[in-house]
Amino acid sequence: ADNIKNMHYRTIQEVMDDVKLVWENCRMYNGEHHPLSVKTFELEKIFDEKVSKFSPAEVARKAAERKQKKMEKEIDNLRQQINAIKENPKKRLELHEDRPLMPEEQQILRRMINSMDHDTTVKVYNFICANCPKAMVEGEDGEGVELDLEVL
Repeated sequence: ADNIKNMHYRTIQEVMDDVKLVWENCRMYNGEHHPLSVKTFELEKIFDEKVSKFSPAEVARKAAERKQKKMEKEIDNLRQQINAIKENPKKRLELHEDRPLMPEEQQILRRMINSMDHDTTVKVYNFICANCPKAMVEGEDGEGVELDLEVL
């Protein structure tokens, strides 16, 4: 269940292979005549019937919808954080500490920062310098500074 919730699977075949492994493990560890193993044959038949109804295109569409909803939620979270900084530059930015920003999130954050007016940009710059100075690096051309989003 965790693999499904975390979108670990990229194809329906990966899901099918994992479920098949559950049936096989049950039969191997309990023996084919054990009541649990007998039940796996029934469940396997039902599972195969249900899965056969999903076309690869439908599965891909639903996976894309889930990914889009997740990204929209992350974008909304980033917007709220940027608005909070605009309103109160001293307020700490609450980024996900359990994982780095994904490339798509980094791109969105770049666009949002680049669209800020000068005064807001200065406030964000000062905030980052005060709270995460390692994220500020000298520009490649030796002029200006760049924001290292992976450090942030």
